[in-house]
Amino acid sequence: MPMGPRGTGASSTCDGQVQGGDWCNKNQGNCEAGCGGRWCSKTSGGGSVGGEDSKCTGCSWDNGSNCPDQWCNGSQSNCKVCTGTWFGGGSKCTGCSWDNGVNCPDQWCNGSQSNCNVCTGTWFGGGGEPPAPTPKSPENPPTPTPGSTPGELTMWSDNPSAVIGGSCEYAQKISTAKSGAWLSPYITSGNYCAVSEDLFQGGAACGRCYSITYDGSSATNPGKAGNAVVQVVNSGAGGSNHFDCFIDGFHTITSASTGIFPVKFSHVACQGITPPTAVILDGNNAWYVKVLFSGGTTGVASAKIHIGGASFSMSRLSGATFSANTNGAWGQASFEVTFDNGSAVAIDGCFGGAWPVPTSSVCV
Repeated sequence: MPMGPRGTGASSTCDGQVQGGDWCNKNQGNCEAGCGGRWCSKTSGGGSVGGEDSKCTGCSWDNGSNCPDQWCNGSQSNCKVCTGTWFGGGSKCTGCSWDNGVNCPDQWCNGSQSNCNVCTGTWFGGGGEPPAPTPKSPENPPTPTPGSTPGELTMWSDNPSAVIGGSCEYAQKISTAKSGAWLSPYITSGNYCAVSEDLFQGGAACGRCYSITYDGSSATNPGKAGNAVVQVVNSGAGGSNHFDCFIDGFHTITSASTGIFPVKFSHVACQGITPPTAVILDGNNAWYVKVLFSGGTTGVASAKIHIGGASFSMSRLSGATFSANTNGAWGQASFEVTFDNGSAVAIDGCFGGAWPVPTSSVCV
């Protein structure tokens, strides 16, 4: 190894002469970090000595001539944290990339080619051109984010009217007689599902959205990796961690029309949904009321109804519906809704100040 200012020789160029003692020449880390030298690679004749490759295998800040023996050099992800360029022995990374092979983040997308496809990346199994010096930041992950909980996916129905009988009651004729704004975007686009009871939780899951990912692994029928966000509208899927989805959402996730597919899922906030809405399902009664709560970004945990100066706690009747005995109260009505994420909202200014009101009346 040619020695620099701290070594026994004055040369710092690769001139074919080995300098320094045995310890300095044992490896690149000893040479550069311990002895202040420059590590040179072996060639078939002349020129350079010492190393085994013309570029280092590790993390570099000078086009591959320096791979310091430190934490940054421990892995590609460490190297990126240190803002270095990774030379892993191949000219492109081996894994999933979004920038022509420069960045192969250490995450779920990089675990296999099928995972990479789900994340809309490009799979590099090795080979190609040298990586660029500025890698993509690992703090900018691709979307959609894959789920983390294993589950099962099947196809519920291809009949759009099937949702009308759903346990959550979002699409019943009595619910939509005066409005159905909350059916968009998930129900109107066919991205909705029934779930198993462990997920349905007696109706608490009504209105929740889940990101479901299929990674292309073995299933009962041929399929392709995919992802969709779906909304819970029904129970009765059977088993556990089971999503039984309408054909549109099922096909988006699997590219299949039937079958049993292993998936991963996670609870996410619904997007593009209407504001929280109250629909009266048992009206013109000052002593009792049944209300459907729809809209919002997740499921409803609890609710109260305020009539005049009185407040009444509501009990979940079934699905997304709640009921209360209102003791003949009359006057201005409003609702207080608490969601399963702990947030709360008031639905007020309802029904022009009148109470009781007819069935199918809506307050947003």
